Amino acid sequence: MANSSTVASGDQMTATQYNNLRKDVIDLTTGHRHDESDSRKLSTLDTSTGHTHNGTDSRIAAPPYYEDIASSDTTMTNANQYYTAVQRSLGAGTWLVIGSAGFDFTSCSLVLYDGTNVLANASTGTSAGYDHLTVHAIVVLGSTTTVALRGACTSAGKKMLAIPQYNGSSAAKQTRMLCLRIA
Repeated sequence: MANSSTVASGDQMTATQYNNLRKDVIDLTTGHRHDESDSRKLSTLDTSTGHTHNGTDSRIAAPPYYEDIASSDTTMTNANQYYTAVQRSLGAGTWLVIGSAGFDFTSCSLVLYDGTNVLANASTGTSAGYDHLTVHAIVVLGSTTTVALRGACTSAGKKMLAIPQYNGSSAAKQTRMLCLRIA
């Protein structure tokens, strides 16, 4: 069943309407069917490789996005040295990149890095046993570039956790990076 509703010409689209419409296009289980019956055809959407569009009406294609999730903990053997948790090669264009990571230590830093420049950074120094950091940036790339989510701690042997622990219990937040092409 579709999530979106009819909007008349000239109406202002609310954030909820926009999100429902986007969900209809991206989510094949709840959205409208885009097949030969309505003269538009979307190929299968694969979140591991991004969206593709095989139809003739490019206005219905969703923008490419990628979500990379750390499959295992990343051990940071040396203090104050950055280690990559996940990375993605992105084509030329403008991208919104969001990264988050859990740490088993409290004095840590997280960066988005393109091999030359730090695109965004965050750090912490709280007194809790675990920490979670989030970074984000709008990145304009002139050519294909690998963007990495990297972390470092002030003590050796600490970890970026694939499934972070908070107060001794497993949390739903994972170390991940989301890349959404916006232009």
